[in-house]
Amino acid sequence: MSNLLSRVQGLEQGRLPNYIDTYNEAASKSEGAKRFRIIMCNFAIQHAEKRVNGNIAGFKTIEASKDALGGMAITLWGLGYQLTTPEGFSEKHARAIIRHKWAYGISAGGLSVLMTQLGKLQIWIKKTGMLKTAAVYLPEVDPEAFKRKKVAEHSKSVSGNGYELETIITNADYIDWRFGAMVRMEVVFGLRRGEALKIIPHLDDRVSFFDIRKGVAKYGRERQIPIETELQRQTLNYVKSLIGKKEHLGWVDKPKQRKGKSSSSQSEMRKQLLKRNEGRYNANMIKLGFTKKDAGITGHCLRAEYAEDMALMKGFLPATRGGTKGQLDQETFDLARLQVAENMRHSRISVTGAYYGSLKAKMPNSLGQKMGMIRLSDNRVVTVFVNPPLIAQPSGAYATLTIRKLANTDITAVVEDISTGICVEVVQIDVKSML
Repeated sequence: MSNLLSRVQGLEQGRLPNYIDTYNEAASKSEGAKRFRIIMCNFAIQHAEKRVNGNIAGFKTIEASKDALGGMAITLWGLGYQLTTPEGFSEKHARAIIRHKWAYGISAGGLSVLMTQLGKLQIWIKKTGMLKTAAVYLPEVDPEAFKRKKVAEHSKSVSGNGYELETIITNADYIDWRFGAMVRMEVVFGLRRGEALKIIPHLDDRVSFFDIRKGVAKYGRERQIPIETELQRQTLNYVKSLIGKKEHLGWVDKPKQRKGKSSSSQSEMRKQLLKRNEGRYNANMIKLGFTKKDAGITGHCLRAEYAEDMALMKGFLPATRGGTKGQLDQETFDLARLQVAENMRHSRISVTGAYYGSLKAKMPNSLGQKMGMIRLSDNRVVTVFVNPPLIAQPSGAYATLTIRKLANTDITAVVEDISTGICVEVVQIDVKSML
């Protein structure tokens, strides 16, 4: 539960302009708030170990619940609700938290996570049915705003957001050479944060592919990433030259044993090291400038960079870079998407749309394809664009458009003054009226 959101940020997004902000920062930092946070964290750890379906939850699931309930405790005290026990939580508290977070600019995805954690809490305190939908607590908001977008509408990659990848890598090297190596591996192999921290480059290099072992992969979904480009091979060789043959890429200095504490098991030490390394990685990402709030990008954008590059290598321009339908025949296109999905270890092809969008007929935010230029007699030129782009046949000729396709094609004429290069007029031609 992040408290990094702000009312200013929410207002910039047009969130609940009539919302009365009563949040008291001092109250959220009071001793009472701190005590309640500890109580809620312990409550979450106690109950989150066992999933609703009876299975044993993983470490990250427990941590997520602990952080969420701890954040709720602080938020409630900041809003003036001085609760002291989880059992005192009621629907009015859920409503207050939801409205506050939305007014402060929480994303649709963040709201979904919040609702999930609130749903768990109502079960744990035996008040099932207490929680309503977000639409009930935010009636003035269009329900469409609550939907998480599963398909990227804009590029999530580093270069797609206007950043020079070489500069990013150079800066990462300057912060920490191991961190720089991780950034390289994420870009050229599409690794997740946890994978970058746990891989053993010398061991995992299998000449023709890079092996993401079961103990390294997220949810244990091992995969083999083909080494298909010279850049991948050069990057892997460079990273291997930096570390020992049995070393993980993550920081290897072990956490110090606290005085008075008994020696921890190897399993516990590994968990402590991973947790500390994740924190170190996140801190370095902030130093690098990778924050959603300030730069609009996160560490996961490196994985999106890989997805877009893979799409290009497989023969199609992704939608997030302006690509449209019809670049490949359907069978070849489906195979290409499957290969990208497998390399990123997603069980469904559709998930890759979250990285590089969904190809549609028309080019987004664009006049379309430049078809030609006409020079006029009065020192002007007219450039003609069509959208969606026309697909050339193997012979180089363009297929004749059907009446239906022609009716759905936008034709735009852009008139410019030759002497100044300034656009004089943009004319949208109404094709339907001409048919």
